[in-house]
Amino acid sequence: MEFIQSFLAERWFVILVAIVVLFLAIKLAKAVIKWGLILAVLAALLWYGASYRGRVADAGRSAGTKMATQARDHAMHAIENEVDQARWEGKADGSFTVRTKSLKVEGKPGVKKVRVTFHGQSFEMDLEGAVAHLVEQAKKQSS
Repeated sequence: MEFIQSFLAERWFVILVAIVVLFLAIKLAKAVIKWGLILAVLAALLWYGASYRGRVADAGRSAGTKMATQARDHAMHAIENEVDQARWEGKADGSFTVRTKSLKVEGKPGVKKVRVTFHGQSFEMDLEGAVAHLVEQAKKQSS
């Protein structure tokens, strides 16, 4: 016991420095652990955000495709129901426009595609089936 007392009496500054270094090491370790956790959370958020962006893009594409398909289906329904209301407008260059209360069909002679505008949304459709029937009926009604 005398040995410890003499050591403490002669080397008290070494013990004091060791205690200060110990507290500094603990604070440094806490800071490193804290920043490590913060960086891990940020990395996880970035990874989750990157995978989520792909899902959002896929959902946007599928919603756009679904809306376009629905618009075409509604346009086809309108074409079938509004044949008797169709008005033909021919132009000097041979192009034509057929109008009904909710549709506008624009085309050129010899081209198998027409531009259909339905409630402000435009898309191309083949000039066949119900669309061709609409154009023919409008042409007959205008003569």
